[in-house]
Amino acid sequence: MEQIKSIVADVIKNIQKQKEKNPGGDIKDMWRRSARKQIAQHTKLHYFKNGKLYINAENTSWLYAARLKKQEILGRLKKISGNKIHDLRFKVGDVHDS
Repeated sequence: MEQIKSIVADVIKNIQKQKEKNPGGDIKDMWRRSARKQIAQHTKLHYFKNGKLYINAENTSWLYAARLKKQEILGRLKKISGNKIHDLRFKVGDVHDS
């Protein structure tokens, strides 16, 4: 029983350390919160590299809508991520989970 308590305590400590490293949460979660519900439903984080988020949009209409909101979304992302994200790149692509 003591082993289980020790393991659970270690897991909780690791989770807390991860939250301290990245207070905004994971990048997918940051995207969803920053893009807000309407755009987030029609887009999906493709990948993150060198401070840039690459985002897939469902179709050209949602691509255009996301691009119109780019600066607004980027401002929220910078704040949440502690300026780790400095650009957004959009393209039409798969937004459905496989």
